[in-house]
Amino acid sequence: MNRYRAGGPSKASASTLCQKCLKRGHFSYECTASQQDRPYISRPSRTQQLLNPKLAPKITNTAPKDETPK
Repeated sequence: MNRYRAGGPSKASASTLCQKCLKRGHFSYECTASQQDRPYISRPSRTQQLLNPKLAPKITNTAPKDETPK
């Protein structure tokens, strides 16, 4: 029995992105997609990013919204 996953409703918002299947609406520990269903996305290595700055990830200044009730 997993004490962190009580089987209740997920607190993931509609914009939450799963890191395993890259779909929205659930966390990666809640993912039920099989390994065959998960997409493989290749990313450039750090060396490739340093040699070619166009491959570097874009940095955004957006901060996550505070969803704590007041």
